[in-house]
Formats: sequence, structure tokens, C-alpha cells
Amino acid sequence: MITMKKYDLTEETKQMLGRTLHRIRAVRNFGDVHAGDLGGWIAKEDNLSHSDSAWVYDEAMVFDDALVCDDAKVRDAAVVFNHARIDGEAEISGDAVIGNAAHIWGQAKIADSACVADRACVFNQAQIGGFACIGGDAKIYGDTAVCGGARIIDNTAIHGNARITSAADRLCIGSIGSRDGYVTFYRGKGGAIRVTCGCFNGTIDEFAKMVARAHGNNRHGRAYGTAIELARTVLAEA
Repeated sequence: MITMKKYDLTEETKQMLGRTLHRIRAVRNFGDVHAGDLGGWIAKEDNLSHSDSAWVYDEAMVFDDALVCDDAKVRDAAVVFNHARIDGEAEISGDAVIGNAAHIWGQAKIADSACVADRACVFNQAQIGGFACIGGDAKIYGDTAVCGGARIIDNTAIHGNARITSAADRLCIGSIGSRDGYVTFYRGKGGAIRVTCGCFNGTIDEFAKMVARAHGNNRHGRAYGTAIELARTVLAEA
């Protein structure tokens, strides 16, 4: 299947971290873009797909081996670089910085001065804003909101119905349990403590019941039990 080009690299250039970036110009209509519209800045055509309606707007920059594709949008003064990938209907805006091998997709929105790096994944309807920093192997998904100066790193996984505004809103413990993995406790949007552990996502009470059924009082059950009590103390349900 041959994909028609949707933009050209103009002769207008700028330097960013030693890279030469080109302003882009649309050559056909697609999405909310019309032929002749100027876009943001990319280093090469491998940074922005010619198919679907993905676009780099305003003064946003995409370079290195980063890719914006599908119906994703990069706006304002956002920067996407290294091996980052923005796809689906994801939207990057503000002064957000997306780098390393981070992957943003689904209907996720990254805004303000947020930073997503390393191998972090943000997807579904998750929203990251403020000066929040997402890194390590963190996974943020569902309808989670991370904002303020929150810092989510390492192996943290947060799955929906959460509002994280600072480090005090989540607790990640591991390696632990029969799967030698990580369990993340976090404050839900209503104030209740929620848990993501492997395929489990639910309230802390539901997690405690699952642990009791699966492990009883064996060493894994006792370890999870200690983690649960620590989370109740640290996160103190509203």
C-alpha cells in the first residue's frame, strides 16, 4: 500500500541539542490540518508518519529516533526525542518532555511541564500534568491523573481511578510475594487506597481478601500482609 506524503520538510531550520530540525508544511488536507499549514519541527521524515492524522504543531520538536504516528498530536513547545513513541490518539502539549524509550498511546494526554522518560508507558485515558515526572519502568493507565510535582519511577504500576499529586499519594514495594514482583498502593480519586499487583487492580480491602484466599498465613501471605498494613499507615484513607 502506497501512502501519499502529507508534509514536506521546509528550508527553515533550527538547532536543538546539536541536531538540525526542519519546519514542516502540510501538502494535503488531513484531520484538522490543511494543505499549506506550517507545523512544528522534526529532524527527518522518520519522526512523523505520513499516514493517518498524526501531526507536530506550533513550536513542538521531534527528533532522534522518536516517532509520532497514528492520530497522535504534539503541540505547543513539547519535545519528543531519543526513542520515544507517541501513537494512538495521544496528545503531548505544553512544555512536556518525552524521551528515552517512553511510549505514550491510547487517549493519554501529557501536558504542562511534565516529563516522561526511561521505559515508562502512559496509555488509555491517563493524564500527566504539572511538573510530574514519570520514569523507570513505570506504567500509568486507565483514567489516572498524575499532576503537581508527583514523581512516579521504578516499577510502579498505577491502573485507573487514581489521582497522584505528590510522592505521598503512592507506595511501591518489591520484589515481594510468590511472583517476586512489585505491588503499588496509591490514593484513588475518592481518597480510598487502591492496589495494582500483577493482573490485580482494586481496593486495598479487595487485595487483602485475595491475598488471604491465595496465600493464607504462608510467608507470601505474611509479606503481603505487612505491605498492606504499611500502606494503610502511609496512605491513611481519607
